[in-house]
Amino acid sequence: MIKEVAKNHRNQLVIVWDNFDFTETVHYESLSKPSQHFSATTGLMVHSQHIPAEGIRLTEFNSEIPLDSSVFYYAPGNSEDQTQYQARLYFFFEAIRYTHPGVIDKIFGANSSSRPRFPHKQCLEPNKTVRYEMGPIMENENSVSGTLSVMNHILLQVLGYDIEDPEFGQYIQLTYGDQKTVSLVQSVKRMRKYSEHVYERFQSFLPIPGLFHYKMNFIDLIFSHFSGKGEQQRCPSSVKHNEHHMGIAKGNVLPFHHKEQVLTRCFDARVLAMLYDNIQDSTEVDTTDVDEIEEYLQTLTPDEFLEKLSSMVRHTFSKEALSPFNTNDTSVDQTHRVSCQFLDVMVTYRELKHAIKFGDIGYLKRLFPRIAMIFAGSNKTKYCGITLYMTWLLETEAASQTLKHAILANSLVNTSGRKDGFYEIDRLNEFTNYRLRLLMKSRSSNEELKDLFRRMALSSAYTAIVKEGLEEFLRI
Repeated sequence: MIKEVAKNHRNQLVIVWDNFDFTETVHYESLSKPSQHFSATTGLMVHSQHIPAEGIRLTEFNSEIPLDSSVFYYAPGNSEDQTQYQARLYFFFEAIRYTHPGVIDKIFGANSSSRPRFPHKQCLEPNKTVRYEMGPIMENENSVSGTLSVMNHILLQVLGYDIEDPEFGQYIQLTYGDQKTVSLVQSVKRMRKYSEHVYERFQSFLPIPGLFHYKMNFIDLIFSHFSGKGEQQRCPSSVKHNEHHMGIAKGNVLPFHHKEQVLTRCFDARVLAMLYDNIQDSTEVDTTDVDEIEEYLQTLTPDEFLEKLSSMVRHTFSKEALSPFNTNDTSVDQTHRVSCQFLDVMVTYRELKHAIKFGDIGYLKRLFPRIAMIFAGSNKTKYCGITLYMTWLLETEAASQTLKHAILANSLVNTSGRKDGFYEIDRLNEFTNYRLRLLMKSRSSNEELKDLFRRMALSSAYTAIVKEGLEEFLRI
């Protein structure tokens, strides 16, 4: 079936792959039965709804176009425009609504249209994604030679190309993966650029970084920067201090979802603190009493509440609040300044997450120049380079409008058909890897890991459907 799909819809297929590492430990290791480590590659094919039936020709991509610094100066995402203001207002509103949902409902009950809305730009239609597993790829993609072998396998074994076909290599093959995958594919293309045969150049592969790995590295950047080091972690504005205060500290090695939840709650807490300060400065309300706060908020009209919210946004994101400061200057309210800087970066992350969730590729395009500047100011140098690469693709004439749309639209998948059901294509492949790990952990001792992987890589999608059906039928 995979080869049939590849043959009939080759020019509309998008691929994503990632390494699959599995280590099996044994309780009583011996020479006859040692622990085993296994490395291979897993991948998916997606039948794209955002690529024309005739495909996208290689002539629609020009790698000689330079990236000028003016792109960042004039990028809409780096300007203080109305879109940016509305997004900030929306996330401040949502932070307050999270803690005081009943109050917000009473204030805006009859005026729901006046609630702050996220300024969507270009949302994709919520059509279900059609995808296929590529089966076992018995190569380790963690090196240039391994990536070359993976690319060979996909072209010949999965897509079934005839390398003597005059049309071979004339269409762009969008390829998604993490930063390392993108870097390795680019290395292969550079090494083979001057090869005699078109097949050996691999110029049709256009590597695109997956957005899920963007989110992971963005969260890691924010968490590490605002946690501080040593004595800084005792400061009340430190994320690490907040984590301990909430009683959810887990040590130094933290998973992505934990960091994201901690930072989201820290964002909400800082917005609420600013609201309570505003109330305390303008009224006699005791801001240590939640009931008294809610009683006061219920007296506000929608316009009065929004004016208070707007004042908070203007103050938090003013040039003075976000400007650099000398840590030795005692006249500066450093806790407030750090909180404003934290809110500024977190709004960018929440914009990214929201745009992904609703398939808003117009807003995603707007974010890359800003994210590039944030990564440039951190120690995430590899993702800074990758974000500059994405900015180059999307903001210059290096790619045609059709190709730009395809790059953004195919970076997202929707397996539910809901308008808020979009997520990253590389995350979809991570789900495949997770299923495989669960299945391989249950192997019996007389099976070889490689043999098991070959079978599971072909059947894991089917067995997952059967498993979900049985669980639903048995209500477990």
